[in-house]
Amino acid sequence: MARKTGLGGEVPQRALPTAGGDVSPGGGTDGDLDVLVASQSIPIRGETVVVRELSFGEQLAHYTPLAALADALKPVFHAPEEERLTLILDAIAAHQEAILPLAALVAGKTVEWLKDLSGAEGEALLLAFWGANQDFFVRRIQRPEVVALALALARRDGAKSSPSSSTTDTPGAS
Repeated sequence: MARKTGLGGEVPQRALPTAGGDVSPGGGTDGDLDVLVASQSIPIRGETVVVRELSFGEQLAHYTPLAALADALKPVFHAPEEERLTLILDAIAAHQEAILPLAALVAGKTVEWLKDLSGAEGEALLLAFWGANQDFFVRRIQRPEVVALALALARRDGAKSSPSSSTTDTPGAS
């Protein structure tokens, strides 16, 4: 299944687990290795370009620019749906010096190749980069809220389970 990019193309949506637990991101079969790594396939210049998810090692190596982009993406989560695409592209554009090399890396292309794309092709590729790597950004953005909720629940559960101190007099004490 694909979603319209609004740019004259489509970006495949990532597959969700089925009842049997099978996942097939990027349109591969359940036995393919692409099950392990999210990817987006898009047609650009007569070829199918596969934009993959950054590996954990790549995420760590490029954590500072990715975290800065994630912080710039925070407004996306509170924006009306019709504004989100623009906010995503604006955030990526504001961090282009760091993000273009990463987008080229995960697309298996050079930065020069990316810079030479038409506007519509470049936006489609950046949206595929977002689609393949959105889990990193969502985790980064939601982490403080998740931690705060977990701490609040732990405090609440701790207060419920801790024994209250007794105020009754003990025999023989006076």
